Amino acid sequence: MQNSEFIGIAFWQTFIKWQKNCNRALKKHNISQTQFTLLLVIKQHLDEEIGTSQMNIADSAGIDKMTASKVLRSLEEAGLLNRRDHPTDTRSKLIELTKAGIKTLEQTKSTFKEFDKDFFGNLKNEKKFKKSLNDLNKTNKE
Repeated sequence: MQNSEFIGIAFWQTFIKWQKNCNRALKKHNISQTQFTLLLVIKQHLDEEIGTSQMNIADSAGIDKMTASKVLRSLEEAGLLNRRDHPTDTRSKLIELTKAGIKTLEQTKSTFKEFDKDFFGNLKNEKKFKKSLNDLNKTNKE
């Protein structure tokens, strides 16, 4: 089903190709697209002093709590972040990046930017496309 009549199917097929190729590009950093996204979200939350609970991170990344928990655990095992108990909510974990996590994120960003540029290089109007995706994200709830 290469040229679907449904925009959602075409979007999904493109996303799957994007994710597979992205994971291939990030492999040299021993990190997946989902791991990179979570590191990026954590860094943004820390920079903007937004809460860094697992739930906040999952919500900002747009992934379910169980997936976030598994991926965060793998990042912790790799020494890229620490999870500690929340001081007032015993059900919650707070996330902080380690020095290795910050270094990995910074090294990986350039690879990700290059990959994104190559993958989306054929777009006639990248800014308009990005705005359209952001608009869809804002107006459509889960």
